Amino acid sequence: MRISCCDQALIGMKLCLLLLAVAGCNSLQHRPDPEYRWQRAENRRRKTLRAFETVRRQRSDYQAAALTAKDRDIQGLSYLRLAEIEQALGRNEEALRYLKDALSSGASDQTQRKALLALGDLFLRAFGEPDSARKTYQQLLTEYPNSSDAELAKLRLESMQYEIEINP
Repeated sequence: MRISCCDQALIGMKLCLLLLAVAGCNSLQHRPDPEYRWQRAENRRRKTLRAFETVRRQRSDYQAAALTAKDRDIQGLSYLRLAEIEQALGRNEEALRYLKDALSSGASDQTQRKALLALGDLFLRAFGEPDSARKTYQQLLTEYPNSSDAELAKLRLESMQYEIEINP
């Protein structure tokens, strides 16, 4: 009986998995020695610190752009990006402030639409305020009815209504 190459590879993989299971090791990456774990933790810590430094620089750059740009759209977009950063860091009150700044910046319609959608999402997901979210989505639908952001707002409203219907 002749065994194909594919079958041989499959048998080999199964044998490796069986040997790993017998040895009490469920992963090829598993190494119990403390030095390896320490080095892995240190590498992750360095990557995390670099990421935080990058975020800090981005925040600083966007703040400078928001405060000094003569172009209203750059101001609005900078506030929108600052809101994204703050929300990602769990600073929802700051995100709310930046979204309101974006809306009052006099930025383009596109930036205004994005800010309204983000504001509705923030109210709904971060603050758990469906009424505020609903009003914000309705404002987006009223002011920019033919935009793709209005379509998203409409879907969010329908989803909220569906949630109310299945969880009265």
